[in-house]
Amino acid sequence: MTQKEQTLLESFSSLTSEIFYEKIMLMGRQLPPFPQDEKVQENKVVGCQSLMYCLVELTEGRLKLHVDSDALISKGLAALVVYLYDNLTPSQALSYRPKILTSLGFFASLSLTRLNGLESLLKHVLKKIVCIQTNLIEEK
Repeated sequence: MTQKEQTLLESFSSLTSEIFYEKIMLMGRQLPPFPQDEKVQENKVVGCQSLMYCLVELTEGRLKLHVDSDALISKGLAALVVYLYDNLTPSQALSYRPKILTSLGFFASLSLTRLNGLESLLKHVLKKIVCIQTNLIEEK
């Protein structure tokens, strides 16, 4: 278990469903603003019921994720993904599987549409990381 996963475990393990959702929404509210000029089709998360954008950048060899959603719970779930993947190298991110989401029962407490949105976001992030990794290999 990574340090980030351990922190999530400590933060979420004993919460009631109501407090769980409050905490998720708070995480979403605390995200930095998404760059307006990046709200383009390429960054739109396809498969999410709400309107969600995700930008994945590489800065000094580390991933930087930016997300935004028009739905607070979706934005909070996206904040979890940012928390888990932000600052990893592309190689680390591609080999990482966030089992903590299952361990904490996130999937059991989410509606099917939110689960689909979370899965769509994870696929979007991984697809963007693969593109970044491919460009790094081609540059060598």
